[in-house]
Amino acid sequence: MMSDQTCLKDAREAAGIRQEDAAKAIGVSRPTLVSIEQGVLTHPS
Repeated sequence: MMSDQTCLKDAREAAGIRQEDAAKAIGVSRPTLVSIEQGVLTHPS
């Protein structure tokens, strides 16, 4: 099973969306998006 972070990164890459553009679209900084994709930051349960 893929983690949510892996799914997010794979979906972003498959769509050809740069980290900078994805971060802007969801209202976070690029470093924050990187942290999310790496599993450092997660959504609270």
